[in-house]
Amino acid sequence: MAPDSNQQEKLDCEISDELGSFVDSASSTFTCGGSIPIKASESQSLNEAEANTENIPQAETNVLSSPPITIRWDSPRTDATHKITLPIVASDDDGQGTLVALVNDCQPASFGYQGKDTYDENYRKATKLDSSEFSTSFCPYSLGIIDTVAQVLLPTSSNENWGTGVRAELYKLNFYSAPSGFFKAHVDTPRSEAQFGSLVVSLPCRHEGGQLVVRHAGHSVTYDWGDSNAKAGISQCQWAAFYSDCEHEVLELTKGHRLTLTYNLYVVPGVGQLTGNSPALDIHSLPLYQKVKEALAKPLFMPKGGYIGIYCTHAYPHTTKVGQDSLPGILKGADMAVYTIFRALGLKILVKTVLDDDEANASIAQWHPSQASPCHSRIGDWGTINLTSRGGDDMDSWNEILHGFAHRKVQINWLTGRQEKYRSEGFVHLTYGNQAGIGCMYTYAVLLVKIPAAHERSSAKNE
Repeated sequence: MAPDSNQQEKLDCEISDELGSFVDSASSTFTCGGSIPIKASESQSLNEAEANTENIPQAETNVLSSPPITIRWDSPRTDATHKITLPIVASDDDGQGTLVALVNDCQPASFGYQGKDTYDENYRKATKLDSSEFSTSFCPYSLGIIDTVAQVLLPTSSNENWGTGVRAELYKLNFYSAPSGFFKAHVDTPRSEAQFGSLVVSLPCRHEGGQLVVRHAGHSVTYDWGDSNAKAGISQCQWAAFYSDCEHEVLELTKGHRLTLTYNLYVVPGVGQLTGNSPALDIHSLPLYQKVKEALAKPLFMPKGGYIGIYCTHAYPHTTKVGQDSLPGILKGADMAVYTIFRALGLKILVKTVLDDDEANASIAQWHPSQASPCHSRIGDWGTINLTSRGGDDMDSWNEILHGFAHRKVQINWLTGRQEKYRSEGFVHLTYGNQAGIGCMYTYAVLLVKIPAAHERSSAKNE
């Protein structure tokens, strides 16, 4: 039996509230990740080079790739410096032998417990090289990984007048080998107050198992790098970044060697602009992606379609031409994630402003209740402060004044609430009294998403 209109409205509100709470929480962007294909080296045969790229969509092959990755290390066994280049070609016996030598030169990996480094194979079975013992040609900056992390995970600065960026400090090279390499669930200990997270880069080394599971506030994301490498038949490096307070673990390795670089992530001045154009980012790795997809799949969520609205969680110069010209690249953090995810799901998303007209609406409701529409919002564009000459005459109604900002009001299903610290003066009008005066209203930066009706979403899914 189909629900009646009251039940349907209640279910719609419940889904909206659940989605809104998730968007508003830190859980919406506690981790992110992606993959970068490895360009074929000169030593590879033509067939091997083609195998590395034939499974990558054409749109991606010309966007971003990494040269083969070199690692050099000092061997304590031979007092010599050795070099290995990844990925290793299957027919390269010397390369396979060098990999074994690297494994043998690594030391047992400890972990932090109650402020001390502890070694216990019942808790962690792995080996490592410290950053002082090796060097690598891999650069997360040149591959766009650090700029992506900065815009997705970077905490909000207490000073909104200047941006912040990310410094990645190479920490260790870690080896998990089959059988039974693993690391039980744990939370990292930050190395300083400026550290906010960690970056793990999985180098192209065939293995099975060893999934990285990241958890936060009851939600989890699993990065299965070995499985994706083996099934896709391609060489690539893959990465994941997450906040320092996230619990994470490495599941048991069942085959091969899992070789990773780990970096500590610190807050520093400066940030890039990547919204909607970050080839290093895998949208599916964002926890919010699955949450939004689940909501859209439910026929009781906005069955007739319409607009959903999300108030931006950072301050932007949305009343200036500079701010308008910087769209959408100026978006950061959860705002960038929301924008990118809805675009990836094929939905139309707009970056707009909304007028804070609560006082005016209260007056309209009191004196002209038939004209009141509290469920509708007046939407404007970035880039200007709207002006009107209305309001200086006692015959000017509030509706006539507000038309100076926007003639049409839009019904919006707001998922999140506004924060006063992110508002700006965005609408100026005259006031009537014993003498002429000027009044102003505030505006907020918002993201608006056009949601198709449920039957349209279902049809698009089946195509």
